[in-house]
Amino acid sequence: MAELLATYRDPEAARKAITTLERHGVDANDIHLLEAPGAHAPKTDEAMREPDMAVTRTVFNRAAAVSIATAVLVGAVGAVVGWFASDGQSLGALLGGVGGFIAGGLLGMLWGGYSGIAVSEEWSDTFEAHGPTTLAVTVADDHVIDLRDRIETTRPESIKVS
Repeated sequence: MAELLATYRDPEAARKAITTLERHGVDANDIHLLEAPGAHAPKTDEAMREPDMAVTRTVFNRAAAVSIATAVLVGAVGAVVGWFASDGQSLGALLGGVGGFIAGGLLGMLWGGYSGIAVSEEWSDTFEAHGPTTLAVTVADDHVIDLRDRIETTRPESIKVS
């Protein structure tokens, strides 16, 4: 097993890298925050409010954007289907469009929210960190080159293989 160390200029870049690596097939248990000032520090009450709200804002923004786009798209398709199903009557198109808009918005919100959260616990820890952040990724020796190429697409400041 090899370990790749990638250092990013800030926690946001590391957070995006974690998401990219998971979508590339790296197991969440193989991704760790090695150096992240402020992460893993014990926090209680008000001190946890800022990181928690940052996570909430990030997930909400993605969920809202996908929800709106999906609502408009499914609403338009619903209007066309409603128009054809009602033999060209505008009421059928209106009802199909409204129903599609509502269904698309709800499904889009779920899809956007859930797909925006990485599985790795380290992802949420990046909201507590500040400054340069180093990720350690454990990978089988025969996947080092492929993973290194994938990590390079996330634009780290440095990459080391050990």
